[in-house]
Amino acid sequence: MAQHRQLTSVQILVLSAWFLLLSIVFTPHLTHAYSINDGWNAVGSVAATNTGSSSVSLSAFILNVLKVALGLVGIIAVAAVIYGGFTYITSFGNEDRAKTAKQIILYAIIGLIIIGGAAIVVNLLITEVVKK
Repeated sequence: MAQHRQLTSVQILVLSAWFLLLSIVFTPHLTHAYSINDGWNAVGSVAATNTGSSSVSLSAFILNVLKVALGLVGIIAVAAVIYGGFTYITSFGNEDRAKTAKQIILYAIIGLIIIGGAAIVVNLLITEVVKK
């Protein structure tokens, strides 16, 4: 007979800290994100070469804003998955909390799938706008 061992709050805290650390370390590499220095360098080079006329079209600007918004919504969806997992772990046999946690995780994953599809569409539109 297998005995189920409940996790203590310290173990849950340690596991959560490890998960947070791993996600902070690996998320930029998985998403091909840029560092803050790359962003500041890009702003500096645009500011140095800008002569008062805008070189970015309105459609390109809107698509870039959409891309940033999708990234923020994706971060919120990942946070919802983490929250749902934490709620599930800490339900301690409470069926209602476990069911709620499973629904949170399910809806967050569905949201991530929708966000991924929207990101693909936005990236395709950006490439078409840049070609013109």
